[in-house]
Amino acid sequence: MVVTRHDFTDELILRIRDLVGSQPHLTRGAVARQVCEWLDWTDHHGRPKEISCRIALNRLQAKGL
Repeated sequence: MVVTRHDFTDELILRIRDLVGSQPHLTRGAVARQVCEWLDWTDHHGRPKEISCRIALNRLQAKGL
């Protein structure tokens, strides 16, 4: 599934679920930073695109994923 121009594969969604399930205290920001690291999702300065990732995570959650 492509969300915010990134492919969130079934494997990646499962990995996110595992992360959240094993560490339920993590904030959405912390989860977004981890997903950015996994996807090498950075801006032109090399910083994680955390806001874009949070938007993607919100959209995935709204779809029940």
